[in-house]
Amino acid sequence: PPGESETLEALSRPLLTDGVATEQVLENVTKAGKRVACHWYNTPLQNNDGEVTEVMSMILDITASRDRKATLQEYATAVEASDDSIYMLDTDGRYVFANSEHLSRLAADKKISRADEAEVAGRKYAAIHTGPNAERLTEILQTVSESGEPKTEEYEFQTEDRWSYRTYSPVSDPETGEALGVVVISKDITQRKRMEERESFLSSL
Repeated sequence: PPGESETLEALSRPLLTDGVATEQVLENVTKAGKRVACHWYNTPLQNNDGEVTEVMSMILDITASRDRKATLQEYATAVEASDDSIYMLDTDGRYVFANSEHLSRLAADKKISRADEAEVAGRKYAAIHTGPNAERLTEILQTVSESGEPKTEEYEFQTEDRWSYRTYSPVSDPETGEALGVVVISKDITQRKRMEERESFLSSL
């Protein structure tokens, strides 16, 4: 690509003139014309007089990891901006992360003192939520983690006048397949359920 040769020449000067090892992330072009991101590790090789005679380079294609990182960042942004309550629990039922909506709901219900992830990170779900809700979620966490199959349900809170539509999605290590936990997406459907109850009542008259 235009200008790349000049860039490589500038990057090679510390190697050739100072004998200093360097590393850079550069965009390269394959023989097939595909642009890839590469991490270059460059080591100068010197003769007995201390003169740099050649450079040994190890090049790692980091395109996939860079793209994966960008995808994860986009996902994290979407999770944080969602109006749904989204959080992840590990296989022991401990919070791994929680978005702002979930933290705000917990703070509004006075289950945590402030809407800050530090209030829940590493704590067990059952230590923050009590009663049937905690017991129900603990059972589902175990089932989904063991089966590797997602689950959905409409849940009525026993201690609060509220309904939610929950999706439980298993999370596993992409290399080993080991279960890491479950991501829970909880959508508040209280208004819809109240409308359904009202319509049911009116139709029974």
